Amino acid sequence: GGHSFGSPAADAAARTVPQQVARGLAAALERPGGGQVVTLRLDPESLGRVDARFDAQGNHLTVTLTASAAAAGQALREGLDDLSESILRRGDRFQTVEIRVELRDGGSQRTERPDARQDERRDGQTRSQDGQGGGRQPRRQPGTTAEAWADLAKGGR
Repeated sequence: GGHSFGSPAADAAARTVPQQVARGLAAALERPGGGQVVTLRLDPESLGRVDARFDAQGNHLTVTLTASAAAAGQALREGLDDLSESILRRGDRFQTVEIRVELRDGGSQRTERPDARQDERRDGQTRSQDGQGGGRQPRRQPGTTAEAWADLAKGGR
C-alpha cells in the first residue's frame, strides 16, 4: 500500500514500453498492406506516443521508432533486443530486424541525459553550419562576440 513516489512507478510503467510497442508493431505487421507509419499510444499517457516507421526490403526489416517522451525512448533503447526478437518471432517473413530509436525533439540516439542533449544540439549547430560552407562562426564563442561588438562600436554599418 502507501503512496508511490513518482519515480519507481514511472520506472515500472516505462519498463512495459517495449512490450507495448512490440504488441503494436506485431499487430501492424500482420495487417496486410498496413501503413508504413503507425502511431502507438503508450500507457500511461505520460509516456506519450511512439511513431513506428517500417522499411521492409526483402527479408530485412528496419523499424524507426520516434518517441515523444524521453522516458519512453530510454525504455525502448533498453528493451531493443527483446523488441527485435519478438518481431522476428512473430513476423516469420523477416530474417533480420534493425530497430532505431529516436526522440521527437530532435535529440539523437545517444542522448540519455538532458545536459548531454544540450551539448549535442550545440555540436549539431556547428556541424550544420560547416556543412553550408561555414563562413558564419557559431556565436557561442566569446571571442567572436567581443569582436562583433567592437565592430558595432566603430559604427561599421
